[in-house]
Amino acid sequence: MTWERANRLIALAVVGTIVGLVLAAQFWTLANPVPALATTATPSWTRTPTPSPTPTFLVPKMCGDVNNDGTLTAIDAMLILQLHAGLVDALPNDESGDVNFDGTLSALDAMLVLQVDASLLPLGALRCWGPAV
Repeated sequence: MTWERANRLIALAVVGTIVGLVLAAQFWTLANPVPALATTATPSWTRTPTPSPTPTFLVPKMCGDVNNDGTLTAIDAMLILQLHAGLVDALPNDESGDVNFDGTLSALDAMLVLQVDASLLPLGALRCWGPAV
């Protein structure tokens, strides 16, 4: 067996493992839906004006770099999957994990991060902070 063939077999095994993790995370999410957040409404009979809080926006760092190590790797995809599956509560930079800008962190975001890490997509294909220009 040549080194080239061995490397291809290893790459196929890694991709198969990652696809399995993505599918398992999707299945777990479908089987265990996250309950909607409860909201409270301000009573309309309140006569005292209440100041509206100024929203604070965190500026995410590199798009997809959820562990803030300065690089976009499969580790970021793994962390996105763990957050999506509820195995971790938060990430250091989870704001930048929504790489398709659909408002949620999901296995789809992890898949896109993996594709960028494998050089199948350019880094510019990820959209964390607005629609494509």
